[in-house]
Amino acid sequence: MMQGKPEYYRGCNEARKEGYMNKKDIAEIKKKISTKGLVITRIRGCLIDNVDNDKKVKTLQKIDFVNLSDTDAVKYEDIFAKTLSGTIGKNLINLEFPLDEEKAGGKQEFLDSLVKSELRDDGLVDEFFDRVKANYAFDMSYYVILMHGVYDVPGKADDGEEMFDASDTVFNFVLCSICPMELTKSALTFDSMNDLVTSRLCDLIVSKPAHGFMYPAFEDRGPNVHSALYFSKNAEKLQPALINAIIGSESPLSAKGQKEAFDTLVKETLGDDCDYDHVISVNETLTHVVAQSKKEEGPMLLGKEDVKAILSRSGLAPEHFTNFDENAENVMQGNGVVSSANIANTKKMKIETPSVAITVAPDRAAIIEKKQIDGKNYLLIPIDGQITINGIEVD
Repeated sequence: MMQGKPEYYRGCNEARKEGYMNKKDIAEIKKKISTKGLVITRIRGCLIDNVDNDKKVKTLQKIDFVNLSDTDAVKYEDIFAKTLSGTIGKNLINLEFPLDEEKAGGKQEFLDSLVKSELRDDGLVDEFFDRVKANYAFDMSYYVILMHGVYDVPGKADDGEEMFDASDTVFNFVLCSICPMELTKSALTFDSMNDLVTSRLCDLIVSKPAHGFMYPAFEDRGPNVHSALYFSKNAEKLQPALINAIIGSESPLSAKGQKEAFDTLVKETLGDDCDYDHVISVNETLTHVVAQSKKEEGPMLLGKEDVKAILSRSGLAPEHFTNFDENAENVMQGNGVVSSANIANTKKMKIETPSVAITVAPDRAAIIEKKQIDGKNYLLIPIDGQITINGIEVD
């Protein structure tokens, strides 16, 4: 078992720190939305009716946030906070603009114009809604909410306390939430006006956001116009066409896709040496990396060199890496990185045979030994403590 923080871990962390929102950055904006610690200036809404894949704009909303009732304001704030919720690398994905999209006329300039206009430019807002309508794949009606916000970022003292009189950064941003419209169930309800119990008609309501994004990203307590934070409630349904339409980049691998890519890369790198001891060692090293990252800024984003360093630290020989770069390019598609949270389970490791499955804490996996006795393979588990069978203690 490795002791302390390995050199490659420090290198990975530093290499991936710039250009990516971490959990502290996200938590700061989310908290300010929920506690009115920033100013939401206005909201633009677009209800898109989708019947038989025929998308039509049903209504457009233009709302000065200050004019909303407290009840409505809280509901909108809850939707915006939900758009900043989830696990980094799974539900919350940092996306960088391709260089071509940062040139004049690119998608970064378009989003920047939205921010600077504070959503006052009807032409820009309509163009944005058109892009969402044309590229968002959904078989029901949905409500697209675009919000402009301003956060006067307070300075921080050495002890971490906020100093509101020491602000030198103003964070202007837009946040988009795409919410499916759902029908409530018909039910009996009490009509207080007529003093009777009667049936309630189905209502079309705005549900929790399924997708969304914030631009620009908020990093190191300031804006980064080169990236955006993308949200997907379902980590396996990222909406690649929407990502391309808004950011101009290729969709990253989903959480499941990243795990499959990493597993494939490990198997291809090990080749004929893909045996019990090697794979246990890789998982042990990976678990350590993930555990360390959780204590700091959240999941790490690992490029091919980071993965190579982890495998090398796990005891793989130099000859294992002969075709590594080529294999990595083939399996690590999208933005070429995987999140440490998606490729390792720090809570349990599962060892399976066709008839038996063993679940063990990752830091205890090394105690299980694979051994051949009289020509048969065995997994040997030293017993430490009481044995129970379906809750019954046995000798």
